[in-house]
Amino acid sequence: MFITIFKSNMKLRIKNILNYRRPAVWIVMLTLIALGAVAVGLKANLQEEEKPMNTAEKLFEYKTAYVGNASKVGNIICLLDYPEKLNYDSFELDTDNVPYGVTINLTADPEPRKYYTRAWQQAPFEKNALIMFALIGNVDYINFKLQDGENDYLLQNTRDWANHKMGKDVREFAQNQDDFAEFLKILEDVKSKKSHSSTASSSTNNRLADMIEENICIILSSPKESSNPQDYINAHQSEYEDIIKQGEEALNYLLAQFQKGENNNLRGHLMMSLSKQLLGVRNNVTDETLSPQEWFSALSIRKEIKLPDYVYDGNDPLEKLVYDTEVAQNSIPYRGGFTIVAPKIFGSYEEGNRLKVFVTTYSSTYRLYEQILSQDGAGVVPAALTYVKNKDDNYVLEGYKQARDGSEFAKSIKEYCTMPVSGKNIADLAAKILDHYGNYKDLNLLQRENLIKHLIANNHKGIALHTISGEIIPLT
Repeated sequence: MFITIFKSNMKLRIKNILNYRRPAVWIVMLTLIALGAVAVGLKANLQEEEKPMNTAEKLFEYKTAYVGNASKVGNIICLLDYPEKLNYDSFELDTDNVPYGVTINLTADPEPRKYYTRAWQQAPFEKNALIMFALIGNVDYINFKLQDGENDYLLQNTRDWANHKMGKDVREFAQNQDDFAEFLKILEDVKSKKSHSSTASSSTNNRLADMIEENICIILSSPKESSNPQDYINAHQSEYEDIIKQGEEALNYLLAQFQKGENNNLRGHLMMSLSKQLLGVRNNVTDETLSPQEWFSALSIRKEIKLPDYVYDGNDPLEKLVYDTEVAQNSIPYRGGFTIVAPKIFGSYEEGNRLKVFVTTYSSTYRLYEQILSQDGAGVVPAALTYVKNKDDNYVLEGYKQARDGSEFAKSIKEYCTMPVSGKNIADLAAKILDHYGNYKDLNLLQRENLIKHLIANNHKGIALHTISGEIIPLT
């Protein structure tokens, strides 16, 4: 039918061209006037009928109860405003187990990436997270991953944070489109007030300096009757922690104040306490009798030595598979340091083309500063690792389930102690895992052995471990 209509129209066009005669001038003028009137009318109708959707309408259109709705979640992500010099790249959904999450990958050059790692520059990410928590019903956390090709930095916001921030369940702000539009206005008003405040509060435009100085002033305000710096810190723990949270930026500011000299007063003692906590094991000064300025003069910050994560060097293919998996699952590259794992395998079960391994793993992250090793974090968690055999007869990780916390701990272990394909329960396995979890001294020993082995393999001897409790233990 299309071809027939096309031919008929072509004949008509040729016929009209052959019969064409120049119209009189007055006819042309009347035609132009009429066309003009029609054009104005059409434009008015188009403006009336095709009102562009505002931001609230566009975003609310993709409201969803489920983070697994990739289409709607993806549309929300694409409609968000991202900070200058950051480019949206992709997003990832974590929907296998609670907590459910979204990770938004953003790319940038090194300097912009570093700029937005500063806590006081992260308001745009908080705003976007609040919008997503309002519109996506069951999302538990939202990550913004900033990547510059070499380094990654992860910003995470949780639903608990969002609810606390807004004073109630943030989903209530998106019950209907009008409520959501008001919610966006609230977020814009907060952003505007913060921007105005930061401009007016500091002639040097240094918000970090303002924040630190304001908190120091509050801390030093009381108790006036005491000369013990710790009493002032105890009385204003919240302000003290606010400074600590700023990390390296706060440390650099405080050390710059020491550089100016004349800091042997109460303020100097407070700054020394803050600096020592921020430095941790990087502080090489052990003499606690020194005044603040003397401490600074003796300070030579220990430099970090980068080490790779642990690599299994044994001959057992199953152990190698488990070690590789546990290192990959527990390593967090953007936080730095290196990861050591110590897994205990309770059993491996093959069914069809799948393999399921049950382990409890002690994992820990360490940082090496010259001859001093610090333990940044540790955990002992049971897990079920499911692999599928590919066409090259190699096992590839398909599923990774860890035991849940709290009252769900034992229940979750019993739930995953099943065969990899049929799902049939494996008798007595959960009981063995739970019984071992009550006393895992073997994992403590294996962790220490693997740590020492790793240090020696990387040519580091004479190393001492500074534990989380503050104890110093010689290792190699």
